[in-house]
Amino acid sequence: MTFKARSRLVIVLVSVASLILILFNFYSSKIKSGVRSYINGESAYSKGQKDALLNLTYYLSTQKPSYWEKYHESLRVPDSDNKARHAMVNNEADSIVYDHFINGKIHPADIGNIIWLFKNFREVPDFKKAVELWSKSELILIDIKKTANAFKSSVDNKSINPTLKQQLSLKISISNIKLTELETDFSKTLSSMARKIENLLNWVNALVTILIVGSLSAYLMLVIAKLYKSKSELKVSYDKVSDLNLELDTFVYSLSHDLRAPLTSLQGLVKLASLETDLDVMKENIHLMDRLLDKQDVFIKDVIALLQRRNLTPQSKLINLKTIIEDAFALNENHINYKGIETTIDITENSLEIYSDIVFVKIIINNLISNAFKYSDSKKEHRYINVKVRNYNEHVILDIEDNGIGISKEFHQKVFEMFFILDSGKRGTGLGLYIIKQSVEKLGGTIHLDSTLGEGSKFTITLPKFD
Repeated sequence: MTFKARSRLVIVLVSVASLILILFNFYSSKIKSGVRSYINGESAYSKGQKDALLNLTYYLSTQKPSYWEKYHESLRVPDSDNKARHAMVNNEADSIVYDHFINGKIHPADIGNIIWLFKNFREVPDFKKAVELWSKSELILIDIKKTANAFKSSVDNKSINPTLKQQLSLKISISNIKLTELETDFSKTLSSMARKIENLLNWVNALVTILIVGSLSAYLMLVIAKLYKSKSELKVSYDKVSDLNLELDTFVYSLSHDLRAPLTSLQGLVKLASLETDLDVMKENIHLMDRLLDKQDVFIKDVIALLQRRNLTPQSKLINLKTIIEDAFALNENHINYKGIETTIDITENSLEIYSDIVFVKIIINNLISNAFKYSDSKKEHRYINVKVRNYNEHVILDIEDNGIGISKEFHQKVFEMFFILDSGKRGTGLGLYIIKQSVEKLGGTIHLDSTLGEGSKFTITLPKFD
């Protein structure tokens, strides 16, 4: 997954988690407000019940009409609340419920929360239990009302029934106790519900906060990792640029030197030729000039080839190594050292073909075989150049071995540097092995030199079989 995709994922996670946290806190607050509204309403409901029973007790003792009126006035609060409950159960309009609660002395600001909580939590166990307790208190009041109305009729008829009076007095006492218990249970049930919601809220807050902090921490780690990676890449780029600058300085210096040196020699030979009268000496000078110009031509061609290939990107296709090796030997058939050198090609069947860039592979093989001919040891009776190709896992290993003049161990690394020349007497430009090494590295391979001065050289190239 890319850094951009991960960043988007973190943003989505944090956004969703934040939205969940906001919504959960909002609705939790709304639920708790609803519970508080019910408990506040229960206080008014309880007071109305208590006042009604107290006034009924006074009426029972005195039979004064004023206490009966106060009894009815006090009942208006619980009766209105009960009507509101029935309206909500029957899914009546909110406006009807609202009017009943207003008559029940519920604060207008609490009514909306009470209705919302009832609609959304009527089947939740704790809330359902609270509503059932509310219903039971209504049944107790209905029973008292029947007995109270019967007693009122006997008072109005001036035929007070002592048994009925005693029965009503007992009911008032028992109802007071039962209603107190129901009211206590009602408050406890809703308080328990509020505590559960608060605990759930705390857990959700903790989990979502952990998710947010974790996501942000992960994002921060991604950013830090990205910065470190960018820093590393910048350092690599800086090192590459530094190496290129150093290489460019070396290239410019060596190029100017290698271009001027032959020209200076050529100028000297021209002056000598202009002063010379001996024909043989003049021919020798002309021969030297020709060699200098020939060497300079090779040098310029190598520089052009280097510049042309420097920024090329390898284009892989299926190539046959045996064909390329045979072609390289064929190109050197007219070499002055070709005769008398034994050449062998040893290549296994499973390493015949690889996926690679044919141009770069030809540069590597052609130059190494050409060097093997160029630096063969004419003093040796038996001279050879052996090319061996073998398979190794997903790579091929190419060995080009000769028994030529060899290279001293102290120069094994330097020979791959730009413009490094071991033998100024040869036609070398100091670019051949440098170009070979650059080509090998462009193909993702490695090159190794094993050589002893006077005995010969062995170049080992490892190349991937597949792109």
